[in-house]
Amino acid sequence: SQPRVRQRIGFHWEMAPSSPFLSDLVAEQVQHCSDASPRIVCRRPELATLAMALSCGLSPLLLGGPGVGKTSVVEALLRSVAMPLDANSDRVPSSAALRLRSWRFWGANLVQLLNDSSCPADFGSKWSALLAEVASAGQDSRRDGHLVLVVDGLEILVIGMQPDSAVLCGRPGIEVQDNERNCPGKSSAVQEMLQAVDRREIHVIAACTSQSFEKY
Repeated sequence: SQPRVRQRIGFHWEMAPSSPFLSDLVAEQVQHCSDASPRIVCRRPELATLAMALSCGLSPLLLGGPGVGKTSVVEALLRSVAMPLDANSDRVPSSAALRLRSWRFWGANLVQLLNDSSCPADFGSKWSALLAEVASAGQDSRRDGHLVLVVDGLEILVIGMQPDSAVLCGRPGIEVQDNERNCPGKSSAVQEMLQAVDRREIHVIAACTSQSFEKY
């Protein structure tokens, strides 16, 4: 794997992830955000709750129907972390935003991970390597802040570990039939992530539709 590069950006330490399935979300916000960037409004309570949960060492799960704004709330939080406070019309309250500005946020591209996996064992191996990199980088960053893994589409971790998940690769958004989702308990990929959270090796923001949460 390529060596990670660390540099200072304002209050924020950037360490580029080496995994092709990880991206630095704050760096992306710095590159793409501007005064003309889309913003969400009337979400200050959700942003404040999310920031407070992270500050308390919790790993929040965002649940809701498709299109209600789960991803948008996370993106608004990232804009508050990445951009000057006066550039956000509906920003996180100043004290929480300032505290999170020393944190790093990496995003897991689960669709790409699923597409690049040949079988459930390959998916699980790649996922384990991704978690190991996040845990290692998180240990390195604790003197400056924390590292948070953003997992959007939590149900993909279950789909990827299904016995016939290979047929789903390359077909994001496919409807999974009832006989394909009958797995006992949580998938091993989800369990592995939860165990890392319990050991405080990683912090996570996860998002999932209410329907998928109930089914899996």
